[in-house]
Amino acid sequence: MHFFSVILIITLLFCFVKPTWAVTCSKDGLKWNSHCLEYFPDADSFIGAEAECQKYGGNLVSINDTLTNDAVAYLINYYTEKDPPIDIWVGGHLSADGYWKWTDETVFVYANWNLTSKSEDKCMNYLMPSKLWDADNCDKEKPFICEITSNRKRMA
Repeated sequence: MHFFSVILIITLLFCFVKPTWAVTCSKDGLKWNSHCLEYFPDADSFIGAEAECQKYGGNLVSINDTLTNDAVAYLINYYTEKDPPIDIWVGGHLSADGYWKWTDETVFVYANWNLTSKSEDKCMNYLMPSKLWDADNCDKEKPFICEITSNRKRMA
């Protein structure tokens, strides 16, 4: 009898208590690992884009491997099929100590730089269709992708 009581309690917990690790994406989001990748077509500066992402419980997307780099391209292509942007903001920025860092503070372990770039700028943008990265002026306004880790809903 005790076994069935435990099963009943566990079942009720999963039915009525939303686990904190479960993230629900908006209809426009791409579930990626334990996050949602969301494309924001309205252009903003790098700092404005990061602030917008933080409103929804996230940051500009961090790209830590080839699969995530490809997922970003997929999301851009999916939502902008007829008129894709040339570049968008992602979460890399050149810190005061001279190292590239992600806005969510994850470790910078993967790179996919456009090797022909000689830019002195400090904010990372993602180039389409090459899927390479480049630095640009942080004040430029561009579309962006957020990596959202909470369940704050985005109004589409």
